[in-house]
Amino acid sequence: MEPVGAEPITQSITQLFLAQGLMGAICLVLFAVTAYLYRDSKAMQARHDAELAAERERHAKEIAAERQLNSALQNERITEMRSGMKAMETAAEAVESATHAFESAVEMISRGKGRAAS
Repeated sequence: MEPVGAEPITQSITQLFLAQGLMGAICLVLFAVTAYLYRDSKAMQARHDAELAAERERHAKEIAAERQLNSALQNERITEMRSGMKAMETAAEAVESATHAFESAVEMISRGKGRAAS
């Protein structure tokens, strides 16, 4: 005969195992969820790292293209500047020749007036 309010030993052991089994199942589920989230976060980080590397590569290509374009523009401007300097040099020579011719003409006129006055 069992005392009143007492549970049979098998029932308490069953409840203990069920309680421990339920706790173990909860722990396993939490572990599985944690492992899944960890793996997912690693995969997400790997995707992010790949995107970042691709973005850096695109940026490096853009910079290289920009530098190449700037170099081409700079070479074009240098060529234009050189041709402009040559044109200015030619114009300066023409002005110098015209000035020399004008001075010669003025000198000849001055000599002619000097002879005509004497």
